[in-house]
Amino acid sequence: MTALNFPDNPSNGDTYQGYTYNSTKGTWTKGTTASATEPPVILTEPPTTTQTLNSDGSTSTVTMLAQDPEGFGVTYGIAYKTTGNALPSQLASAPTINQSTGVYTFTPSTNTTDAGNFRARLSATDGVSYTTRLVDFALNFTFAAEELLIVAGGGSGAGGGGGAGGLLYFGANNTPKSPNGGAPLLTKGTAYTVTVGAGGSSSNTGPNGWGGEHGENSLISGTGLTTSSYTAIGGGGGAAGAQANGSSNAQGYNGGDGGSGGGGGNNAAVTNAGNAGGAGTSGQGNAGGAGSAVAGSPAGGGGGAGGAGGGASTKTGGVGLQYDITGTATYYAGGGGGCSHSSGEGAGGLGGGGRVYTNGTYNASTDDATPNTGGGGGGGSGARSNGGSGIIIIKIPNTVSATGSGFTETTTGSSKVLSFTSSGTVTFS
Repeated sequence: MTALNFPDNPSNGDTYQGYTYNSTKGTWTKGTTASATEPPVILTEPPTTTQTLNSDGSTSTVTMLAQDPEGFGVTYGIAYKTTGNALPSQLASAPTINQSTGVYTFTPSTNTTDAGNFRARLSATDGVSYTTRLVDFALNFTFAAEELLIVAGGGSGAGGGGGAGGLLYFGANNTPKSPNGGAPLLTKGTAYTVTVGAGGSSSNTGPNGWGGEHGENSLISGTGLTTSSYTAIGGGGGAAGAQANGSSNAQGYNGGDGGSGGGGGNNAAVTNAGNAGGAGTSGQGNAGGAGSAVAGSPAGGGGGAGGAGGGASTKTGGVGLQYDITGTATYYAGGGGGCSHSSGEGAGGLGGGGRVYTNGTYNASTDDATPNTGGGGGGGSGARSNGGSGIIIIKIPNTVSATGSGFTETTTGSSKVLSFTSSGTVTFS
């Protein structure tokens, strides 16, 4: 028997195709009185909350078991609040109904364009009277990421240490710092663009004289983010103590601004005012340390995500921040150490920051920042070092699949971890 598409929200006594509504019983009875026959009684009520269909296409069920007080057989049906009682686009096929148990089985669409809500009217009839219930359904293709970490490329070092790349964290981990926001909702079927920023290069001159090069931004963009993209700012380059062409050895430079600021340079030949470290970006990093005012004396360390760079007295790079998003606690975005002409090395900050090197004695394995940490390069006297490239890490439930490029996938507990060490794309399903 085909279910009738009764009106929504009827009042007592309303009629429809020969049936009269009894608001006390919540039933439609054939004829003008409600006492002609006893309608079916619902033994198992269907849910009153919105039922979320499975976006992977797997079936789900709703039960509405009824019994007729007079012993007549009960027939179940379903209708929709759609034009012409059409099947909602959220369903791949008409639901099946077990006429013995009152179990309705729903098969959802897997097409992301079919996302949305619909209302169904479940009915039980003895052939004369109907008892109905309304159930709301939703099909969506969004899911909550668990954590998201974005680290930009670190600045290269010169005299002052390179600033670490900006660090953004979205999730519930409050231990290293207050998150930049909750982990975002991601949308299945959408291709997200992921850009991993390169570290500043030792071969390129930065914006501040002979200073280090700014690191590149890291970002993710696509549907479901709070803004159109989440962008971490590249670290500022460390400052040098003289112009590149050597025309003014008395001139020092300030560190470059960035996610974290680069360390300030010292004056190469004369005692003069010290040079400031670069500024960091609020919520992403910290300032670089200032260089000494004394000729030939130390430059400052680059700022880190967890602390400012040290000044001329320590030359240390600012510490990074430690996260266990991959299942292993790891520091990211440490600043590079600052240098002096001849008075010792400043240590790089935890999180990939390079150490300083003296008198042009450059060792790539220790003076360059560690790749894919966003660390700043170590400062140097007479040369520059490389900043560390950035990284983007997305932690998702293990029920979600990911395809794309630029990342490796690992598992920790009940979660998947996607680690992007180069730019690429990712689509979830």
